[in-house]
Amino acid sequence: MDCRYVRANIFGIGFVDAATARPLREAEIRWAYQDLPATVEATAGTVTVTLEGAGPAYIYFAQPPADWTAASSNEPFRPPF
Repeated sequence: MDCRYVRANIFGIGFVDAATARPLREAEIRWAYQDLPATVEATAGTVTVTLEGAGPAYIYFAQPPADWTAASSNEPFRPPF
């Protein structure tokens, strides 16, 4: 599965949407978080990364969700790897 859209849930009180510079494969997402205390779960069309503790959660989407907020953004999200 290729994911082009990411939503960062900030401590359960808000979120930020961004598009990636290129589609990311599930394996790339898992690799990026392999050394962190995180849980990575894949379902149909999404990969969810939850950091242990009170950290943010990241949801990578194959298709933008209905409430997508970054549709007009020209700046793609660049993952830290």
